[in-house]
Amino acid sequence: MKLKNLTLGLILFVIFISCEITEDKNYFVLKGTVTNAKDSETILLRINNKNVDSTILKNDRFTFKGKLDKPTRVFLIIKNSRDYKSFWLENKIIDVYGTRGKLKDGEVQGSNTQKEADLLNKKLKKTKPKLLAISNTLMTISKNDIRKDSLSKLLWEYETEFAQINQDFIVENPNSLISLEILTDYKRQWGKKTTSELYDKLSSKNKNSKEGLQIYDYLNAKTNPKIGEKYIDFEQPDKNGKLIKVSDILSKFTLIEFWSSNCGPCRVANPKLVKIYKEFHNKGFEIIGVSHNRSKDHWLEAIKKDKLPWINVSELNGNENNAANIYGVTAIPDNVLIDEEGVIVARKIKAVELEFFLEKEFKYSMNRLY
Repeated sequence: MKLKNLTLGLILFVIFISCEITEDKNYFVLKGTVTNAKDSETILLRINNKNVDSTILKNDRFTFKGKLDKPTRVFLIIKNSRDYKSFWLENKIIDVYGTRGKLKDGEVQGSNTQKEADLLNKKLKKTKPKLLAISNTLMTISKNDIRKDSLSKLLWEYETEFAQINQDFIVENPNSLISLEILTDYKRQWGKKTTSELYDKLSSKNKNSKEGLQIYDYLNAKTNPKIGEKYIDFEQPDKNGKLIKVSDILSKFTLIEFWSSNCGPCRVANPKLVKIYKEFHNKGFEIIGVSHNRSKDHWLEAIKKDKLPWINVSELNGNENNAANIYGVTAIPDNVLIDEEGVIVARKIKAVELEFFLEKEFKYSMNRLY
């Protein structure tokens, strides 16, 4: 009788433990160790540019608990410092080991998605630093530097190698979220033909994910209208959440300006655009700024600091902006100039060219009145 009761107890205990394990799979436990840190320092957990949780270091250790819909790239940040670690978090027990001041070099254990990211980074280890070094050199040398042609050729070779490594990873890992992230990030740069071929290699799960469906929409949307063709309308929310359509604000000439608060060349161009806007707005010139920001605070701060007087909209989804997809924007700043008939009259027009164009067009319009 006692044996029967003991057996029943074990069965109930196993069932209870099994339920506990199954339930825990829906949550993550993030355990961290940061050596050489001070007790009471605050650790922030950031997702999509938002601090979603915080905790205090005690005896070099900290713990976060929570739930994710899917594996997600997160940042661990020591508050009031530039010390951080970026990695993929998922609903498992995850361990992070690092040293104060060198947290980004820390080790992550327990995340399968992070293992895949580490595998890709290992493949890119030789190419990526060379690519960045040459890019930085080309940005600093003058146009007449004798090294420019040879460095540009070398840059192209490393860019090709970099792309090939990423594309091979997608083919070899069709079910990986890393593959999905790569294709999301580079689809416009690689173009529809290459993107379509790689998209076909993805697993059904990845194809049917939110990001996979965005890639599908990109591949099947009418995009990248050329000069002389009709513009494609779109609507996006302004800073107050009101949806604005290009067709609602179409003027004699309307500039769709693609930019972001963290884009240096965009911010340099803004004062010139402000000057042009003030000069020609009353004559029939309009601008709609489309931001590639993810952070609303950063977006609004840049609008205020640069004193942008025109309509500004954003979906706050970074490079996945729908308007950017429609117009085939692969890098910012970029723009599209439309006339009052809705015909595209210029692409990627520089401020000095825009000013000359508007001056000529509005002067011609005035002459026709007399």
